[in-house]
Amino acid sequence: MNDPDMSRQEVLEELSQHGISGAHVYLIDVFPLLEMMWADGQVQQIEIAILDQFLAKHVDAINERVGYIVIEHKDAHDFIAPLIETQPDTQWLREVRLLIPPLRFNSEKPEENRKAREFILGVCLDIAAGAVKQYPYELTERINADEKRCFFDILDTFGCGC
Repeated sequence: MNDPDMSRQEVLEELSQHGISGAHVYLIDVFPLLEMMWADGQVQQIEIAILDQFLAKHVDAINERVGYIVIEHKDAHDFIAPLIETQPDTQWLREVRLLIPPLRFNSEKPEENRKAREFILGVCLDIAAGAVKQYPYELTERINADEKRCFFDILDTFGCGC
């Protein structure tokens, strides 16, 4: 499924099988963020605030890029809300994440691909560092092991793995 040579149509068909179609396809950048939010088994308010800020900027950028309102802020929020309220299946989240590179990082302009990748990864780090599950924590445990594993998986999917 993590095939960078998938056509746009193949990716859209795969997303449709995962219940993501129409304007909601533009929201797939949110899925790694949701994975980071749920990596430790609970979503915290600061993580929701970070996601909300990302979503607002992302929707504005999408609409600006296409030159008209392709998705409303309320529609984007309504689509994401159930995924915050109840933990989605981790395999489902992963399968959607695997579709991001062939859809989002396929520009003929490497700089655009790099910026898109870095923006998503930066917000993933903000989410991981934004909330700690329990205090006190050891010096190297601000981001817990589950969140670190999740982040490394996302890095690998995005072609930045170590």
